[in-house]
Amino acid sequence: MKTLLVKAAKVYGALGVAAAAFFIQQALVLYFALENIIPSGLAKTVRLKHGKLILDGTRSVSLWELPIAGIGMFWGSLAGSAIIILVGYFTAGRTLSDLHFRSFSWRVMFPWVLAYAALAIITTVLENYFPAFKSESMTTMIQASRNDPVLAIVGIGLAVPFFEEIVFRGWLFKRMELTFGPIAAVLSTSVLFTLIHIQYNGAILSVLFLVALILGMMRSRTGSIWPSIIIHCLNNTIATLMAFSQM
Repeated sequence: MKTLLVKAAKVYGALGVAAAAFFIQQALVLYFALENIIPSGLAKTVRLKHGKLILDGTRSVSLWELPIAGIGMFWGSLAGSAIIILVGYFTAGRTLSDLHFRSFSWRVMFPWVLAYAALAIITTVLENYFPAFKSESMTTMIQASRNDPVLAIVGIGLAVPFFEEIVFRGWLFKRMELTFGPIAAVLSTSVLFTLIHIQYNGAILSVLFLVALILGMMRSRTGSIWPSIIIHCLNNTIATLMAFSQM
């Protein structure tokens, strides 16, 4: 019983650290989004009234509608990653073993790369025939980042996926695996990964859950966080470049 309570305490503690990292990330994303409203030409004046932003004295927007740009994603994800890495470093005896930055076998990784590629193809087809599977969030972020494309690519394409991977397939996965086993670790981290993207509709969330399952299986089978980081960064970078090409 005591051992179970200790394991549960570690899981709750890990969730608390992850929540703190995401809070810092989102706070910085929103800060830079606010800073971006006037320079990006979206408004000449901004004021706060009854919990909403009033643009040019006429248009009201919620915090969810702010122009999130690459600079916010970059600094927010950098700060969130620093929190996870520092906590992981000191709780693992001044190593990063808990985050599983380890070498891996490309042969073991290959089947899951194929599964990810197949899902990407299927998703592309669904986007063309069913509007529910198409998201405009990337286009919105690129439009807000058009004055600084390099930082947008680094922020959205690299910093964000790196941060999400060390949280879910690194920091949380290890603790879930030790407490509940590898299958439960894949499932629980996939659910949590999907929940942080709750701004999307059900169709997109279902795809994100499948993506998370594949990334989780990569992490479980290879014993390393690098495969999921590589694939996630590659996916986001390609999506960012494609969005810029369509502007």
